[in-house]
Order: sequence, then structure tokens, then C-alpha cells
Amino acid sequence: MKLTRICILGLLAIALLANSASASLVPLTSGTSVNLIPETSAADLAGATLVAQQTLVLIPSGGGVAATVAEAVFREANGTLDFLYQVRNTSGDSITESTVTGTDFTGVTTSVGSITDVPAGTNVFVANSGPGTLPSTATRGIAGELVSFDGFRLQPGAISGIALIKTNAQFFNTFGAAVVSSDLSGFGSAIGPNSYQPALSNVIPEPATMVMVGTGLPVLGLGAWLRKRGGQA
Repeated sequence: MKLTRICILGLLAIALLANSASASLVPLTSGTSVNLIPETSAADLAGATLVAQQTLVLIPSGGGVAATVAEAVFREANGTLDFLYQVRNTSGDSITESTVTGTDFTGVTTSVGSITDVPAGTNVFVANSGPGTLPSTATRGIAGELVSFDGFRLQPGAISGIALIKTNAQFFNTFGAAVVSSDLSGFGSAIGPNSYQPALSNVIPEPATMVMVGTGLPVLGLGAWLRKRGGQA
């Protein structure tokens, strides 16, 4: 009886630790928006392994917005992937009501959060610039392809907190696109192709398809989405 009780207590402790490790994450389904729970540590990445990282220099597309996006992909012990984003404002003006958007999350589940600590093993992320730089909400497009983090403000040179997307995907590629936009002061935006995105398989598209996807289609889709947002603002 005593041994059984010890085993039960041990299982309960493991379950509580597992739940606490993801307590800061919020499930995000297609066509919905959620409030984020700020997380001051990278506990949600405990046990995950870094598999890729890069910094994208985004291409300004109007409104004076210039930015870089640091990205990383982590693999959980069960094989699923986490995607991380951090924005640096490289323009001479403030980016107000900032949004960072990633593609393409069609067909995968997503849970979202934000962290302030730099994940172990990475060299593309740095400490954020303090109050107001953490995203406060996340939105997923109706079709599920776009995931956006909103509600942070960046002064010139300032750096955001890290946006985290946990998925059930086990593969990824660099055919996505990332965008940083400002809903005020002329609705500017900056877009970067070749962003990390989930993939439903490890099959590599035909060369012609790779050229179209890698050089234009994600950017065109994001551009149309941004113009729609601008018209609703």
C-alpha cells in the first residue's frame, strides 16, 4: 500500500511539472484572437533542442518601417516543433502598435506565448528592451495560415520580447514569410521571405515550385493581408 501511494504521488508530481511547463501557453485556433500570458523564463522550451536559427533583414514596403526578425526552431522530445520570433526596430522612427506575422501554419495546431529570457543555445536573440516590448495578443487567420503577435511598441533600436508558437508539426522549411507592421503613422510594413515555417512532410517541392514559393507567393499573400488590415484600421 505504501509503495502504491508513493507511485501515485510520483505520477501526480510528474503531471504537475508537465502542466506547469506549459502554463504560459494559450491554444490558438483558426479565426480567433487570444490574450497572451507573459512568461519571464524560457521554461516552455525545457528539454527542447535547437535545430535552426537565422536573422532576416526585412524589405520595407511603405511607411518608413525597417526591421530585422530573429527566428529559431526548437524540436521537443516528442519530435514536434516550436517557432520563435524577435523583432528589432532598425528604422529612425518608433514602430507603434507593432505586429509580427509568420506563415504558413495551415494544417497544424498552435499554442502561443511570449518570453523575455534568451533561450539557451541561441545566438540570434538578445534581452528585450523593457516595458511595452512584449506582445500582448495573438491572432490566427481564418484559414489558419497566418499567426500574428500584436500590441508591442518599439522605439528606434529597440528589441521586442520573444514570440513563441508551439505546433504539432514535425517538419519545417524556409518557404515562409515574416512581416513587421505598424498600424499607426501611415501603416508601414516590412516583409522578409525565406522565413521558417511548419511543413506537413519532409518532401521537397519541385524546383519550379520552390522558386515561386520562395521568392514571391508568401510575400504577396502577406501584402494582401496587410492591405486588408490597413483598410479596416
